Amino acid sequence: MATVTYAWLQQQGPHGPSITVDLYAPGTSNERGPLVVFLQGNEPSQPDERQAFAANVGDSLQRNGITVAAVSFDVHEGQTLRGCAADVARIVKHATDARAPTRLVLVGRGLGAWMASMLALDRRLLEGAGMDPKRVDGVILFRGTYDLSEAALEGHPDAAFFAGSVEDRNESSPIAYARSDSPPFLMLSGGDDDESNWAPLARSFARALWKAGARDVDDFVVPGRDTHSILHWGDEGNDVGDLVFRFVASGPDELPLDNPFGVLHRWGAHPPLDLSDLRKDPKAIVTYPVDDNVRRTMTSLFGPMPIELYPYVGKTYQAIDLLSYLAGRPESEVGKGNWLVVSNLRGEQEYFRRDVLEKVQPVIVVGLDDEDNLYRVATFYRSKRAYSWIKGEEPMPVMIRPLGAFLHFRTPLPNILSKTTYTFGLDATSFHWVETDPLAPMRSLPRGLREVMIGEQGCLSCHEFRGIGTRSHHTLAATGKPYGAFALPLEEYPTEVLRRFLFDQDAVAESFGVNPFPVERNVATQLLDMVTREKNKTEKEK
Repeated sequence: MATVTYAWLQQQGPHGPSITVDLYAPGTSNERGPLVVFLQGNEPSQPDERQAFAANVGDSLQRNGITVAAVSFDVHEGQTLRGCAADVARIVKHATDARAPTRLVLVGRGLGAWMASMLALDRRLLEGAGMDPKRVDGVILFRGTYDLSEAALEGHPDAAFFAGSVEDRNESSPIAYARSDSPPFLMLSGGDDDESNWAPLARSFARALWKAGARDVDDFVVPGRDTHSILHWGDEGNDVGDLVFRFVASGPDELPLDNPFGVLHRWGAHPPLDLSDLRKDPKAIVTYPVDDNVRRTMTSLFGPMPIELYPYVGKTYQAIDLLSYLAGRPESEVGKGNWLVVSNLRGEQEYFRRDVLEKVQPVIVVGLDDEDNLYRVATFYRSKRAYSWIKGEEPMPVMIRPLGAFLHFRTPLPNILSKTTYTFGLDATSFHWVETDPLAPMRSLPRGLREVMIGEQGCLSCHEFRGIGTRSHHTLAATGKPYGAFALPLEEYPTEVLRRFLFDQDAVAESFGVNPFPVERNVATQLLDMVTREKNKTEKEK
């Protein structure tokens, strides 16, 4: 049961009601509880769907015992944004006095996000209404504009509206009021939003708050949500709804890592890894414009719709020349020879000839736009099990796969060498020269078998065979450290386990909760026979 009181509060302007407040209140509770002030304004480039959005928010929060004052405001011609904000501040004071809530959270969408952040950060607005600014316990924002400078508004659909409604751009920019004692902020962007420019605006604002010393700031892009569904919070098992309800009820509590937002919070705000070793020499870092070539490199980790990259404008990247960097390192650390072995955070490896590297301008990317720690850009996963035939910790803990520093070739590699599947998550210890081709014994195999062993996503990028290859592993989201589910040498797998992996890949992949990696049947037979012969040979030698 709940009640809805339309036009609960109104403020008249020169052209009719300029502010209207509808009240959504839990009808069966007489106890004091949290109050959400949901702010929405008249954005000229957007359809007016304020009533529908307010109903979504009001209904879902009511059902969780939370009262909502849905504030619709209009900035009329001749009125400034700050003038409107002063009027809304008085309405917020009135609503707060009337409800006497245990917590007050401002929620803003669109122009309302600008309003909510201004009321929370510019103390003069609420103080002018006779209200203590510290009364605001948190702020939740969607699709907001926080910097009204001319450069920041370039290309913005409402640039003319903002420019015409301010007297001083800096005075009317929430980003100018970022401070260390700001209330907690939660910013959410829809991964399926048709207008992807909102995520960079949110990130820029979040970054300004972090730099000012604010501790509780989260900025998330939510997959599968758009401008409408980002406000759908009422379904059972709704991660976004659970996040919002928790924030409103008790603030930015630390989220567990089995919650998807817990992983993003951990790695987005304070990742356990950084690029400080690679960035020691600022003179070695060169800034380049982002082009299609570097975009393809990044999407090879995240896929064709990389929501992890949505918060970044993607204009420039910073990189150090790979060969110059290695030439300046002591031989005791990077070895010597004509073959470079590149190992990532998960122990996966790629191999490159020196003469090829000298032709393709390889660089180690250590920054994107203004981000100097690319470990903040990450995707995560959770496998159902570590091994298909061994009982253990099931399901496994949450694992991370970060962008980190990554290898990029400014001149594209020849097609035959174009695989760079595992050149992400790199650090200063990732590079080692060796004298001879580590994969030489595999290059004489029949074509299909050779491709499975050393081609794109080949076995020896993760496993060993005949002492060739590597021993890869998962990486814990909690710490960035290796997890014990190591990829075994192919000879160590029980024959029936390897047979099932090769010939029943769909079922095996399903048991792990991953995508299958099919192998042509005749090639699978060749691989199984080759591994079996090697096992028999080893047993005889023993």
